[in-house]
Amino acid sequence: MSDWKVSGRQVTVTDDQGTVTANMTPVVICDIRIPFWRLVFHLIKYMLAMIPALILLYLGILAIGLVVFLIMQLAGVQVPPSVFR
Repeated sequence: MSDWKVSGRQVTVTDDQGTVTANMTPVVICDIRIPFWRLVFHLIKYMLAMIPALILLYLGILAIGLVVFLIMQLAGVQVPPSVFR
């Protein structure tokens, strides 16, 4: 188990093997080189992963709408038929 202590720009890490102190340096990422087809592959993968998420989101919204509709029906609020068209 290691113990981290941060003070200013200095980090001290203590674990079973001893203590290490290091200075933090700000980092700015200027360029990321990704081959085009690898990027296309990742975008397709994210798109396919989004399908089940959208289905679950739709079912959640549908369940909330059903609960609101049932509460309105129990309260005696008349819902016009044009809402369902």
